[in-house]
Amino acid sequence: MRKVVVLQWIAMVALCSLLVVGCAKKPAVSESAAQQPVQETQVASEQPSGVAGQQVTESSVQDQVPADLEAVARQLQRIHFDFDQFTLSPEARDI
Repeated sequence: MRKVVVLQWIAMVALCSLLVVGCAKKPAVSESAAQQPVQETQVASEQPSGVAGQQVTESSVQDQVPADLEAVARQLQRIHFDFDQFTLSPEARDI
């Protein structure tokens, strides 16, 4: 009985020592990296370009979008693939 307790104690100490040794350590910061000067960045202070004095309203945007979508939709056609195939049929290639 006493041997079992001693073996459990040794196993516990060995396991704890492996955990302590196996944990990652923080890398040391080298002095050259710590003393590097920080470069200053210049921020451009430009105003956004655009038409001056023109206000964008929701109605003006809605008037433009449907016309563009309808033009694109007229050009699109459906292409059907054969079952379990990624190649186009000759009729679909002509489209």
